[in-house]
Amino acid sequence: MTGNIGRDLFRQLFGDPNKDGVYLVGVVEFSDDAREDQWSYVGNTQMGTLESIAGRLGYERRDITIAEPYREPGRGVLPDGTELAVTSTTVPGGASSHRSSREPTPEERLR
Repeated sequence: MTGNIGRDLFRQLFGDPNKDGVYLVGVVEFSDDAREDQWSYVGNTQMGTLESIAGRLGYERRDITIAEPYREPGRGVLPDGTELAVTSTTVPGGASSHRSSREPTPEERLR
């Protein structure tokens, strides 16, 4: 895809960006009793979510540059310079291997 998708579309899909212009596009949930070695899967899930969002926006998955792999939040940059982020949170009582990606709630977007 070429050209700028448009800030109005990003706001419509993801809400307002933070003060640095970064759009929160996803949240990875994982079990609060996950072992440390399973946390790397959270980073992989964050990066996969960023690539998936880029694909849904019409870009090739390879078009998004992962800005900070395995950091919290995971961040990626689209070819037009738009920055996207996927954060993570723990959920109590899940299986230790529980990991899922979802859209942020309105409250999470405000934070």
